[in-house]
Amino acid sequence: MTINANKAVARGAALQSAILSPRFKVLPYNIHKFQAWPFQLQWDKDANDEAQGMEVDATTGAQPTNAVVMFDRSLSFTIVRRMTLKRNQGTFAVLTEYNKKALEYGLPAFGNAIATFSVQAPISEEAKKICVNVKEDIHGIIQLSLAQMMEEIANKEESEMSDPSPLKDGEEDAALENKKKVKKTNLVFTTTRPLDWTDGKIQKAYQVELAMALKDKLVQEPSDKRNKLKAYIYGMRDKVGLDLALGLFGTDAEKAAFTTQNEAMDNCQSLDQ
Repeated sequence: MTINANKAVARGAALQSAILSPRFKVLPYNIHKFQAWPFQLQWDKDANDEAQGMEVDATTGAQPTNAVVMFDRSLSFTIVRRMTLKRNQGTFAVLTEYNKKALEYGLPAFGNAIATFSVQAPISEEAKKICVNVKEDIHGIIQLSLAQMMEEIANKEESEMSDPSPLKDGEEDAALENKKKVKKTNLVFTTTRPLDWTDGKIQKAYQVELAMALKDKLVQEPSDKRNKLKAYIYGMRDKVGLDLALGLFGTDAEKAAFTTQNEAMDNCQSLDQ
């Protein structure tokens, strides 16, 4: 193991070259990408959550009222967790955030929130089962892969029975259970992340950046022109003062007058600074 980026890249490139080369025999190996920090799912608590209940498909048995650690540390990607809630009060939110134990494993204290998924569920008198699938892909990115509403509906088609004799109690319950169907309805959901910016925020930041660039331009352009003027003043002073350059084409009086004007221009520029 190394934390040197150059060594890591060099070793990875050497390994890839050995795999592709027909001259080397590479033994079978596996690359495991795992979750470094545990994080949990938290959802809006309904007023009648205790009566509605919830079901989760997770590796831990600890299930608080409205939060549960479903993505534990050291789990290999890709990870999919399913959570079934009973809801009847419309849109609700599912929040993914790092668990407090993540700080013990070196998570920087910059904020625990990862993403918030807002599921648009219908309002109804009877609580509906809503299945939510949260996925961590091979790149370690958390996303909501599925949100479905599960409804049990009775099958109106009555199957013809060859035996007209009355059914027993157990057989009658089994027949009624077979007649029930589950209707699955995909629900619309939106994802928001702490680092996501709206169009308004992006435009505001863009305007601030333009203002900063304009301010730099207003400062830089006079400075560049002043430097060019100063270079011209010093260059002409040297050319007029030397007998090998422009000094050959003027009298002493003309050179003295030009030098005086040149010095006055230099002093004026120094005062402007």
